[in-house]
Amino acid sequence: MLNQFLLAEELPYFSVVSACVMDLENLYPIQICFGGITNSVPVGFDNVSSDIDLFLVYEGIGRLPTDMISLFNTAIPCGSIEAKLIPVEMINCPGENYCYPGVDPAWTRKRRLWNYEELPGNRNVEQSTLLTQIIYNRMLFDPDNYLETHFQRYASGLYIYDVLKRCYVWAKGRLKHYLKDEKVRVRTYLYAFYEVMLAEWIVKNKTYPQPMFLPLMDQSSKGVIKNELLNLYTNNKTASLDKENVLVPINNQLNDWLGTHLKGLSKQLLEFYENDKDATFDLKQS
Repeated sequence: MLNQFLLAEELPYFSVVSACVMDLENLYPIQICFGGITNSVPVGFDNVSSDIDLFLVYEGIGRLPTDMISLFNTAIPCGSIEAKLIPVEMINCPGENYCYPGVDPAWTRKRRLWNYEELPGNRNVEQSTLLTQIIYNRMLFDPDNYLETHFQRYASGLYIYDVLKRCYVWAKGRLKHYLKDEKVRVRTYLYAFYEVMLAEWIVKNKTYPQPMFLPLMDQSSKGVIKNELLNLYTNNKTASLDKENVLVPINNQLNDWLGTHLKGLSKQLLEFYENDKDATFDLKQS
């Protein structure tokens, strides 16, 4: 059932991820159950300065302290591997309110800015979103078929509404707090648009699309907006600067598009919560 999602040896980064897993298992008394690459690499707007964001679910004796969540500066073409380790018991309790794995200062700052209370629901949307991203981004690492063995447990935690809520909250947070200066990060625009377009697709189709920016852009935008997004995408993809320093002037047309579509999403998500808050993604249809 999950074979189509498994990270095959011929796909990019397989050897890098495998080596990272071996290092972790040699260093610490743990066994990696499964994991995946998330964020910019599978979405398609990575560049030469991008890190590989690798989430790995492990089991072992107790939990690793947060200071053992490791940054591996491996010599690979696209930068470094940032491996975040997640105890399997966190993933085994769908919807449980737990702290985000690791003490990530940047994420902690954002978490205080993002307004999760704007939309109803008290499940931990990060859990459903992370698990959904790992499974659907087609850069899944599961060499011992752990997910296949425990498929039903995890399939029952892939809440569609939670992923929608997370997309909405993060996109609105980016617009409100980061896309307001004279110069803004190109990637902040790309992430905000990706989150809105992804949410709109999911609301319409109740499935998870191919998680790539360009196909979503082709289906979700047109005219000036599409051209502006393509320019940003190309600017980011070809940049030789560190991703934090790839900046562009604020674009009021793009901000207005985001604001308008976020308003529409807010209404759709309230309706979705009323009617389908416990609906889950069906991997068999994907």
